[in-house]
Amino acid sequence: MTAFSLSAIKCDGMGDFLEKIRIIQADTLSLIQGGLTAGSTTSECSCEAVRICCNILVERPTPIKEKLQEQMGSVEWGILILEATR
Repeated sequence: MTAFSLSAIKCDGMGDFLEKIRIIQADTLSLIQGGLTAGSTTSECSCEAVRICCNILVERPTPIKEKLQEQMGSVEWGILILEATR
């Protein structure tokens, strides 16, 4: 889901994009503050949290990418991330 969402940014150099994504177990063992799920190892809350995070991961760097595109033409993924973390 994250890779799909971030692909909407459409930067150059995203060919090996999936190799840059780390996947973790998203159940009650990983969500320290998740609360009780009555024996379930997954919940709608953790899925919703992932969905919200994906939306934020796309929204925040998009204006930076647009600014860099105006300055440089094309923007590579590494440069976008470097600029976004300043």
